Amino acid sequence: MRTGPAGGHFGSTGAAAFQAGRQNHMTGPEENYSADAEASSRDPHDWGRAMALALTRLAEQLAPEDSENRHASLVDRPLQLRIIDDGGGVTITISTPTDSGH
Repeated sequence: MRTGPAGGHFGSTGAAAFQAGRQNHMTGPEENYSADAEASSRDPHDWGRAMALALTRLAEQLAPEDSENRHASLVDRPLQLRIIDDGGGVTITISTPTDSGH
């Protein structure tokens, strides 16, 4: 199963399968940009696709809408990683302050 990044599910067979997490969002009074994704495994070796999805969602928030290289908006930014146990897998959240000199 595979649908768009707007909160739909992404899947593949095996432990590396993941589901799209909550949509991109601003969080709390500290005004961080934040994005997350779920990995269906608790093994860190299987988290790559979920990490990439969370980073892509974060880059989409940071880059100008017409940007051809949106991932460049992540370079030289302080990023915070949070991994939360979700029973059989984990939720990976990556955030960055709104004002980090960019």
